[in-house]
Amino acid sequence: MNRRHLSSVAWTILAAALCGGTGIAHAQGTYPERTIRIVVPFAAGGSTDAHARLLANRMTPLLGRSVIVEAKPGASGIIGTSEVVHARPDGYTLLLATSSTLIIAPAAVKTPPYNAMKDLNTIAIIGVQPIMIVATPSLPAKNLQELIGLLKANPGKYNYALSGGLTVNTLMMEMFKKQAGNLDVTAVPYKGTNEVALALVGGHVELAALTPGSGMELYRANKIRVLAVASESRLKAAPDFPTTVEQGLPDLVVLTFDAISIPAATPKPITDRLTQVIGRIMATDAYLEELDRLGMEAFAGSTSPERVNQFLNGLINRWSPTIKELSAREGAQL
Repeated sequence: MNRRHLSSVAWTILAAALCGGTGIAHAQGTYPERTIRIVVPFAAGGSTDAHARLLANRMTPLLGRSVIVEAKPGASGIIGTSEVVHARPDGYTLLLATSSTLIIAPAAVKTPPYNAMKDLNTIAIIGVQPIMIVATPSLPAKNLQELIGLLKANPGKYNYALSGGLTVNTLMMEMFKKQAGNLDVTAVPYKGTNEVALALVGGHVELAALTPGSGMELYRANKIRVLAVASESRLKAAPDFPTTVEQGLPDLVVLTFDAISIPAATPKPITDRLTQVIGRIMATDAYLEELDRLGMEAFAGSTSPERVNQFLNGLINRWSPTIKELSAREGAQL
């Protein structure tokens, strides 16, 4: 093979490589080319499903393709989350993730089917709800320190309601008991949040953990007293509620959140496109108003990879020991 022929072959190979690279870039640059789905790992009709549909409706015009929502309930969110973990990382399968699917469920089972921080890339925290410690108005405690003093002085006398299974509300009360000095308070299980609220209002229990979404109406009707919000900062919708951090429990930060996660191997151009679109949506007043109706608040740095990972890792470190302890107890189930 002479030098001229060799040069010709080299140029042919180089041209092919350039065309191939351009083809890949073009394929990613034209994303999306078909319908995108957001998997909700819980039953349709709940607040998580509503949030997913709210986001999908706003993503559709910005992406130029339909964004649909599919409910894949089961095993406290593990089934739907696992489907996204094993989906093709092409930007067409997204997960509406929560504190349950990213933190509680993986820590509660002996052999987790996925690692939320390695198998998924959480690209946005799209709303948060700090958990509130609430009480019946007749309870002789008006703040967290008074409550702790009352419970220490009366071991085993008072009850708190749990909404069944290992939920973020259960986690909240167990962490409170432990961090306040291993308080002796009796847990009374109920099937769901509505039953918890009825038990509290009816005086069957004295304490409970509720989200603002489920507790604010009861508070406005003077049917419950809010003793603390388990957050680093006060609620924008209720700035008069003191936080657990302010009241001497700096590690008692417990909240539920909604997030968007995608398979970890999703290419960066696609990841950036999705993050940009979600960021644009979350910056609008209309979206913030919808969040308020869902009982949620915006999260500072919601689409910053550094802030999101710091947030998730912080909760994992704070919560995992208590989650594992609770899951090991007899009868504790997801």
